[in-house]
Amino acid sequence: MTITKTLSSISTATLMKRLRKVCIKPVADRRCNCRDKQGRLKKLYASPSEAADTASTRMDVTQKWLKIYECPEKLGWHITSNIFQW
Repeated sequence: MTITKTLSSISTATLMKRLRKVCIKPVADRRCNCRDKQGRLKKLYASPSEAADTASTRMDVTQKWLKIYECPEKLGWHITSNIFQW
């Protein structure tokens, strides 16, 4: 069976699901090399809204300004207390 014949027999939705499993890792499984002030790996958020929600909650508790920014490795989003960094 040729690959063309195999691909034509699979629906687009099924093909996309299979590609996502192979190509796109869930953010919990992704790792970047970004580190915080103490040298620990930074937490990676899947979307800017998820990072913003977390930052908002933490700002209410800590009374510090926090900023979200895209991971330099383009794997997700981070939160920083260094508002001059970005």
